[in-house]
Amino acid sequence: MGTPGDQRPRFTSAPPLALMAVLFGVYELLMTRVALRVSDLEWETLTRLEWSRCGALARNIAATAGLIALGAALLSFYRDGKFAPLPRRLLLMLFGVVVWFMVAAATGMSQESVKPRLVLMCLGAGNVLAVLASLEALRFPSPRGIRLGLFAWTICLFASFASLVLALAGASTGWQAGLNLASYLRDTGEIAFLVTGPILGASVLLIERRAIQLVTGVVAAALLAIPLGMILQLPSSEYSVLIYGALRLSRVLDSAPGTYLFALPLLFGSGVAILISRDATRRLVGAALLAFFSAGYGPSSPVTILMMVLGTTMLAQAVIGMAWQAHDHVNEEAPSPSQPIPVEASPIDEPEPA
Repeated sequence: MGTPGDQRPRFTSAPPLALMAVLFGVYELLMTRVALRVSDLEWETLTRLEWSRCGALARNIAATAGLIALGAALLSFYRDGKFAPLPRRLLLMLFGVVVWFMVAAATGMSQESVKPRLVLMCLGAGNVLAVLASLEALRFPSPRGIRLGLFAWTICLFASFASLVLALAGASTGWQAGLNLASYLRDTGEIAFLVTGPILGASVLLIERRAIQLVTGVVAAALLAIPLGMILQLPSSEYSVLIYGALRLSRVLDSAPGTYLFALPLLFGSGVAILISRDATRRLVGAALLAFFSAGYGPSSPVTILMMVLGTTMLAQAVIGMAWQAHDHVNEEAPSPSQPIPVEASPIDEPEPA
């Protein structure tokens, strides 16, 4: 497989700690950002302190496991000479270290003591890190749908942070053109967020075509769609607060709230279905989708920023792993060196710099 003695990372499976971080991140979303806000509206008799403690425990577990998994992923990227030239790998590591220490510092604080400036700096560094990892992964050949989904996610990352920066600049200086551009970019980013899940989910599930995965995905999507539909039956002033507070989504709440009833269950159901794939590399895509679901659009806390970055690194690892699989498959089936099989140009085939 590959070149003799080649020990570079192949990214062919999801690390257990990354899966733990993602699952507890989803649990924290449902427990803290949804259940507690619903209790504000209707369930005042519930013991909010116990719910809050459960959510805090899940958040700390997700942060701890996610930090270890992110550190391992960044080291793997750095060690892989085929991933990117050394200067770009060093730049990736630089932003990775900044994000890692910011999230680690914020994890040790209470939510009330985390300063907005720390969150904004962490969000900026996390977005740069995620965009850099995505752009490098797009250089590798993989199934077209996977690359399209990664491209949509990259647009989401860029648009969400750029719209935030322009909105802050426009609000502080009265720059109306900046505010208008921020609104346009936010619309674009939110659309990209909503289509990323269906694109990636369809790409993997159509390749495998396993009934058990389809059934699992439908059941998981229904389990989310039913309570989401009940939330959308509330007055618009209430369900808009719930959805924005949980996932930072807001653009189509007034005009077409049913869009979320379709796109969000697809994102969640696709992630759960792909997690039971027979192929370990594709399971990385499922874990990444659940991380995106946990992070939401435009994450606003250190843990959700960590989920955004961790999900992006897992999706990048999946793309690179699929590229290695295709490369090894071509090498195994090639009849002879004199009759090579033409394949798409790939960084894998480039000589590694000395």
